[in-house]
Amino acid sequence: WTGSEVLFVGGDTFLCPPNASCAPPDDPPLADGAAFDPSTVSWREIAPSPVAFSWASTAVIGDDIYFLVAGSPDWRGAEAAFLRYSIGADAWEELPQPAGDLGWYQLVAADGVAVAFSSSDEAGGRPDLMFDPSGGGIWEELPPDLLAPVYDRTMVWSRPYLYLFDHEIVPN
Repeated sequence: WTGSEVLFVGGDTFLCPPNASCAPPDDPPLADGAAFDPSTVSWREIAPSPVAFSWASTAVIGDDIYFLVAGSPDWRGAEAAFLRYSIGADAWEELPQPAGDLGWYQLVAADGVAVAFSSSDEAGGRPDLMFDPSGGGIWEELPPDLLAPVYDRTMVWSRPYLYLFDHEIVPN
């Protein structure tokens, strides 16, 4: 949601029933996109993404939408990426992505920066990261949180704080 439109970007044609063990698709993910304006009940095409993807975590900062694409090594054409889409210019830019497996990360906008937070400590701890669009394209680590290992981590920005919610990992 941009404040006036809903953007739909990427996707795939892969059909696999829930809980099924399907082989990765042969067709690559999609890169096309469209914007829907609910006030006029109309669609418009947007520029295609430079990287095709099935799913991404997003954050809106000003007139830009940031897409953190995890990619999938088993899926042909599903590459990891960090992208910026300029709403006003209808243009994409591929940005430096954080190091490591992006599949564990989600994005949240926080006071003009994009924060990539690890969604779980179940496969080992990963640092939470910050990308400042005005800072030269560099990812910086946030200080580690003080919590025990957790899962279902979620961060929410509510001025002036970035809040972390989670569930403690307990013996099962």
